[in-house]
Amino acid sequence: MGYKNEVDMYPDIINSISEKMEFREYKYKIFKTWQTFDDELKVLYPNAISILNKNVLPDITVIYKNSANEQKCLIIEVKRDALIVKDIAQAKMYGDIFNADSVLLVSSKEIRKSFVEFSFINEHFLKCSNGTQLYTCVLDNKQLQTQNCFPCDGGWIK
Repeated sequence: MGYKNEVDMYPDIINSISEKMEFREYKYKIFKTWQTFDDELKVLYPNAISILNKNVLPDITVIYKNSANEQKCLIIEVKRDALIVKDIAQAKMYGDIFNADSVLLVSSKEIRKSFVEFSFINEHFLKCSNGTQLYTCVLDNKQLQTQNCFPCDGGWIK
């Protein structure tokens, strides 16, 4: 499905994330951080606004409790076009600032083969500075194609 822009992708991503959270029976809340930085997030991440500013925030932030009742943070950055190195750097930056447990970089295009190859040469290429793994995922047919995530270990929801 062709999307005109990133904002057109958000409802499909939110629906897909909701399905995955409900399947795992996780309690979760999805924040539309592309619109506003909710007061609840301001309490959890008081320095994020001052570090970034209200116009430069991740597209979607998911706070959830896993099966061990641990609170987790999933940052989702969305790109309509093929990913470039700057997109990876931006997603890693959000992961660091929010000390996220997972970072998901979603595109409507497959990840470039050179990125996959380079991630085997440089193990830090798809990792935040705190060691959090950055996952790339394709949005196709209104669903996150998790079988096409890279890395494909399924660990982006812990």
